[in-house]
Amino acid sequence: MRFLINTQLPAKLAELLSVAGHDVVHTAQLLDGNRTTDAALAALADEQDRVFSSNLETIIAALSEATFVELGSAGLVIHDDKSAR
Repeated sequence: MRFLINTQLPAKLAELLSVAGHDVVHTAQLLDGNRTTDAALAALADEQDRVFSSNLETIIAALSEATFVELGSAGLVIHDDKSAR
């Protein structure tokens, strides 16, 4: 999946999602960084077909096709057992 993570969520989450194989951009990586307006973020998400999120629930909902998702202090683990479908 492609994500655009807003400043309210830590850059570490973006890193964990990236390690899990997702295409992730955190607002801190943008030209205006964490000062990028919500309108600009929404436009970028539309333009790049990204899930735009400033809360964890949105990310988890976007990963709903996974068998289950674990988020803990050690990291993010996305389990996707395609044989279970």
